[in-house]
Amino acid sequence: NAILLVIFVTLLVRFVRKIRGRRIVEDELAISSWSHKFDILLRGMDDGEAVKQTFRMVLEDLALLNGLNSIKSLTSRELVVKLSSRLPQSARASLIKLYRIYEPIRFGGAKPDEGKVREFREALEKLELLLHPRLVRDRW
Repeated sequence: NAILLVIFVTLLVRFVRKIRGRRIVEDELAISSWSHKFDILLRGMDDGEAVKQTFRMVLEDLALLNGLNSIKSLTSRELVVKLSSRLPQSARASLIKLYRIYEPIRFGGAKPDEGKVREFREALEKLELLLHPRLVRDRW
């Protein structure tokens, strides 16, 4: 019985590691493509809608990576605050910059000019680079 228990535990540990590894790779691939997805959205819709959809995607992905559950009950600002406490300082600054561009577009109906779209994309790329430098470098 002891031998069967050891074999079962060993197989279970290997299975859990494999599942976790697969999930991490999938999450990293999702994050590494934010700026690419933003570019695609820019081609298919107005700039404001592309910013709103991309920012929501970033928040959802970061919440998933940080193990935050029940994010549907949080406002964007509350989620940014929660996520900021879990990110390195440089990544936190990029996320806050994204939010500052997103907020007037989402809640004030502002139309982003070319400069704001460029700033949003630069902050998005910086956040990708800070969170997953190897994946971003390999993509280019």
